[in-house]
Amino acid sequence: MEVLTTNIGALEAYQCGLSHQLSEIQKRMKVHQPKLAKVCFALYDSRDHLLRSYADSSSLSLRMAHYEAPLSSLPYLKSCLESRTEAYLSELSDLHPSPHVRALLGEGFHSSVAMPIFAEQRFCGFLFLNSHYPDAFTQSDIKALKPYLKMLEVAIFSEYQLVHLLVEKLSKLIARSPVYQRESFSHKQRVAAYTNMIALALADHYDVDDEFVEHLTLFAQYHDIGKIRLSPELLCKQQVLTQDEVNQLRQHIIFGEEIVEQLIAELNAVDHPSAILLHDVISYHYEFLDGSGYPRQLQADEIPLGARIVCVANIFDAMTTHKPYKQGCSVPYALLELEKMVAMNKLDARCVDALRNHQHQLKSILERYPERDPMEGLY
Repeated sequence: MEVLTTNIGALEAYQCGLSHQLSEIQKRMKVHQPKLAKVCFALYDSRDHLLRSYADSSSLSLRMAHYEAPLSSLPYLKSCLESRTEAYLSELSDLHPSPHVRALLGEGFHSSVAMPIFAEQRFCGFLFLNSHYPDAFTQSDIKALKPYLKMLEVAIFSEYQLVHLLVEKLSKLIARSPVYQRESFSHKQRVAAYTNMIALALADHYDVDDEFVEHLTLFAQYHDIGKIRLSPELLCKQQVLTQDEVNQLRQHIIFGEEIVEQLIAELNAVDHPSAILLHDVISYHYEFLDGSGYPRQLQADEIPLGARIVCVANIFDAMTTHKPYKQGCSVPYALLELEKMVAMNKLDARCVDALRNHQHQLKSILERYPERDPMEGLY
């Protein structure tokens, strides 16, 4: 895979993702159903039983676009899933006035059709057709749109399948390295949570959608996958590393890049936006804005946005985590140190600001994913 040399290039690649595909199909659907104003897909998180906004055909994204809710709190959707049939909402104002419903009404949407989507019998989320008109959709309308709905399902399934194949293959590699698996579990969960916090805070500024945020959060868990090729002795050493050992440890970036490039090639997905994002995270999360990072000494906008976010999340977690040879520092102290790195032109100021402005969430993340006792030898 060619090295991406500009952040703009990476974001442009992501604009060809699922949201773009939904937009193109919607244009064709409007010829048959002029009242159709938006097509969107909400992803189901089976681990936490949450429904999250994910892909949206609308070029005017809602300010409340980044939204999640327990499926159990949405009875009309739960019933729709159980019956495996579409649910018609003739007037959105009849629903419980959640923040998301209020945002939809504020953008002038009044009616909707929800359809459960399955990938090989696995429920993966809901497809929604939205209109600015009340009672805009009938069963005959949906029947007439069936060919386009099938196209939408194929687009969603293709995206879903690729991302989950990447994650599945990476997870299997980790499972074969029990030492790394134990050493990294809580760390990668916290880094993913911090990444999500930062990405959501920056989404509007950088005009990135929920698909980008979702995938970046998912891929952040595998930022140091190359460590599976390092020796257990190096991973679990309880003394300060020598310079030679530090150099060996830094090789995990190259190892991770080789692993991911092989997986992406096997899946024939070299140019896919999600594959590019995964490659960005693995390859560049130790690059600094002033060019002093590694392994390629990229500078400023040469470092993709996703990698800049994961870089800050990773460093923050390293600072606040205990090791056998060092005491983890407090959240305020870690934020102060990150601010110093911003002043030295090493870290993205907006990423650090996102952590500082959401300190109330940091404690809950640390409590949810506590670190292992360093005395176990596998921390």
